[in-house]
Amino acid sequence: MNNEDSYAIHHDVPIGAAPDVVFDLVSTPLGLSEWWSKSASGFREQDAVYDFDFGPGYRWKGRVCKLSLEGRLFALEMFEADSDWNKTVVRFSVSERGNSSLLGFEHAGWSENNAHFRTSSYCWAMYLRCLKLHAEKGLVYRYEDRFDGIPVG
Repeated sequence: MNNEDSYAIHHDVPIGAAPDVVFDLVSTPLGLSEWWSKSASGFREQDAVYDFDFGPGYRWKGRVCKLSLEGRLFALEMFEADSDWNKTVVRFSVSERGNSSLLGFEHAGWSENNAHFRTSSYCWAMYLRCLKLHAEKGLVYRYEDRFDGIPVG
């Protein structure tokens, strides 16, 4: 599928935390579990498989298709997920911005601009907000409360 035949979600998020902190949150199972999935497992290495638990009926898998520790680039190609997500690539890049970070986010390879694509764009924005608040303020949200903005404790 070439770029003319696919759709992508893009978000750029300034985060008031060190780039290495942000990169760990977007590229390690523990980090991803803090703001995206209920839990995650896998290893931060090229071609490793990450297993994500989003609740009953939602166990998804992605393969690390790009990894640069020095360049703070991490991407997963989803292969066992919702049919709209299969073969899409979720990509995170973290760059230094003074004493802070800029997170570049892309979820590419969608075959159509359907309702699920648009809902996922909204959901990514909400999840990335949780990531930002966790990195900057240490706020932690139960998975079920992440869209409501109710931190634990």
